[in-house]
Amino acid sequence: MTPLDIPNLNWDAFLGNSAVVSAYQDLTKLTTRTVLLHPLSLIPRVPQSCYCAWSDAIHIFIDESSERVHHSLVHELLHGILVEEGYCRIAARLPNSLHGMFSNEMQHPEIFRRMEAYGLDMSAYWPHWVRELRGSLADMLNEVVVDRHAGVSHMPQLFTWFYFKHVSAAHLEEYRHANSAAYVAAQAAYEETKGLGFADMECHRQSFELFKEHWSRFCTDHLPGSFAQQLATNIREGTLKPLLDNEKGRSAEEIMTLLISKGLHVAG
Repeated sequence: MTPLDIPNLNWDAFLGNSAVVSAYQDLTKLTTRTVLLHPLSLIPRVPQSCYCAWSDAIHIFIDESSERVHHSLVHELLHGILVEEGYCRIAARLPNSLHGMFSNEMQHPEIFRRMEAYGLDMSAYWPHWVRELRGSLADMLNEVVVDRHAGVSHMPQLFTWFYFKHVSAAHLEEYRHANSAAYVAAQAAYEETKGLGFADMECHRQSFELFKEHWSRFCTDHLPGSFAQQLATNIREGTLKPLLDNEKGRSAEEIMTLLISKGLHVAG
């Protein structure tokens, strides 16, 4: 079995929504890869819609019964669009937990902006995102309690939250009371980048580079000893690499291993 053999949903069943049509057409114009849609129930260890991709295909998993199904579809299609447009990840010696954040969380400010531009009613989507923020915040606050240096891993996520403060303001304020240093550093990075944003690849790269400067400075100022200096150096010297190159370097076997780890059943 290969990823191309995973049971599909029919795109036509969801193309009655104009935002989905626009996002789907935009992605299929950009990519030479097959864009496949699957029921989320195939990977039961994943709680909500998701995106994964490799050299030959882009796979989107959705909950067809969700009242937010069109929002979820556009959201995941936009991950693919940004990848195809050349958006980047940071290639640096960083903890593994941070690499996924940079290929996902750092895209969200632009994804939310484009979701609205496609004409979606975001008022139906934000309550879901508030619940997501609440769960993330709870984890972060717990980490602050047990590790006073946890802010270094929280700063990238906090930075993105400033881009949708109409939803995240209360969560940011609660975090500020727990760890003001990381909050202030993320806010400073936002203030310097908000005029650029992430609307195209060049703005994305410039904003990312500016964020790296703030993040490395935070490491130097708030982490102990030689570890701080090494991490700050790794961040500063990290290069921005197109996510597309990373995806096209993945094999079918890698994607199958990932999906099986998320609960995909392979008949044997």
